[in-house]
Amino acid sequence: MQQQRADATPGEKLPSAAALAKVAAPLYRDLDPSAKAELVAKSTVQRDAYPDILAAYTASLSPAQIKEENAIRSRRRKAGLSNKRNLKIPGAPKRPLTGYMTFVGEVRRNRPEVIGGISNVLEQSKAIAAEWRALDESDRQVSATPNPSKLANGRQAELDANRDCYDSPIRAAVQLGRDR
Repeated sequence: MQQQRADATPGEKLPSAAALAKVAAPLYRDLDPSAKAELVAKSTVQRDAYPDILAAYTASLSPAQIKEENAIRSRRRKAGLSNKRNLKIPGAPKRPLTGYMTFVGEVRRNRPEVIGGISNVLEQSKAIAAEWRALDESDRQVSATPNPSKLANGRQAELDANRDCYDSPIRAAVQLGRDR
């Protein structure tokens, strides 16, 4: 099997895992028990070491590389070839709250008269939504404007420095090409 991989030309497609398993199964059956035990022990060591190796690898990725990897994973999920979730970019800023959610937080903190004596969360949400609908468009726009000091948990400088990687997959791929 290693010979097949070594003999493959750069454009040649390698055999699938299923095809390799068909070749390997009779070879494994013919092994003596001590050789099988040695292979099992070796695979156990490798399996136990894998999470640490994977963690070290993902920690070494730049935000642009993570963005590219997530794009690949997304394409594979859409094609039905994988179910791996996207990698998280460490330290990536969170999206700013919408105007409505900012308004809800403000009402819950600073304006208890809107909620009144309502204890049911669903009824509270309905009362807040009615208050939001009663606002005119200019008041809604004031709530929708994010506060830069709160944006990204106070890490505005980091957001600005890495904006290319967070915002645009095309720019991130171009940046990735420069990193190599």
